[in-house]
Amino acid sequence: MTERDEPVARNALLISLALCLGVGLLALRPALRPPDPLLRAGSAAPAPTPAPTRSALPLRLPQDAPRRAPLDLTEEQARAGYNECMVPDPGPGSFDKPHNLWRGMLHVPREGGAREDGGFDVLIHFHGGPSARKALAAPSRGLVLAGIDLGNGSGAYSQPFGSSMLFDELRHGIEKQLRAHSNRPEAYIKHLGLSGWSAGYGAVNAILRHAGVGAVDAVILLDGLHSGYLPGAGRQIDEQNVAPIFDFARLAVEDQRFFFVTHSQIGTDGYASTTELCDLLLKRLKLRRLAGAPDEDPLGLRSYVDRGGFHLRGFGGTDERAHCDHLRHLTDAVRMLEARWKTPRVRSSEAPGR
Repeated sequence: MTERDEPVARNALLISLALCLGVGLLALRPALRPPDPLLRAGSAAPAPTPAPTRSALPLRLPQDAPRRAPLDLTEEQARAGYNECMVPDPGPGSFDKPHNLWRGMLHVPREGGAREDGGFDVLIHFHGGPSARKALAAPSRGLVLAGIDLGNGSGAYSQPFGSSMLFDELRHGIEKQLRAHSNRPEAYIKHLGLSGWSAGYGAVNAILRHAGVGAVDAVILLDGLHSGYLPGAGRQIDEQNVAPIFDFARLAVEDQRFFFVTHSQIGTDGYASTTELCDLLLKRLKLRRLAGAPDEDPLGLRSYVDRGGFHLRGFGGTDERAHCDHLRHLTDAVRMLEARWKTPRVRSSEAPGR
């Protein structure tokens, strides 16, 4: 090696070390307990500057890169304590009064939303049902939302769905409510999607494992794709634990299903973070991130992937508000999903709060 080559080699080594350290530093941060979606302002510390990770690297910047829509609050709302973890209630929008459902509520459009044959498009959301309803209350939507809350921790969501029995009962309960609401005995679920924020992914993963990918048309995971490490294997992720989700994602890449997943830059202690899982998923799918549009938004889009029915969004942020903010990304996911399903719109004569 010549003296001229030494700086080049040294710089290459430093860059390699920085990349390795950037990924490793995520696991050294304190674990973040999934917060209450209605957590009030002031409970979270300011977000530190995130360590560089593969998800933050500017791979290629398209001019049409999507952006995050910042939370739009009035001065009065900000003073009242509203933030990403406690967003203002927009009212019922196009939804009628809710129907009671097992451990949750069913929100059906007041008018419309059904096809001529009585088919409805339904999304079952796990963890943060009230916040999911706020995100989807706009009058232009025709989707039916079932919000289910079972407690904290992924085990609270995965254990009840340890077989397909409860999932089948939940489907039948939703269809029964749809028939009563629409006064149409032929009403049924045309398309079915599963959505989970934070710990809610446990239910989605268990349902896919026991009911099979054929029972579900779409999956949405909002900053909630986790897995443990294999015992005695250092930081090797237990892929078998999330194999159903990975299998579903492969079908989405082939455009046979719809899969929308988001992650923050939050580090975890003792188990793999959403960033690590999404990096591994992209590696298995042989997909490469594109860089998000650069801006000053600390929770802004860092990277994204769109391939067939597969959509990944990597956002900034390392605190509770960043984690809560992912519930609002349900709006963008459902817009894409409704377009894919050609969901019938609610009647144009309706108005929010009517």
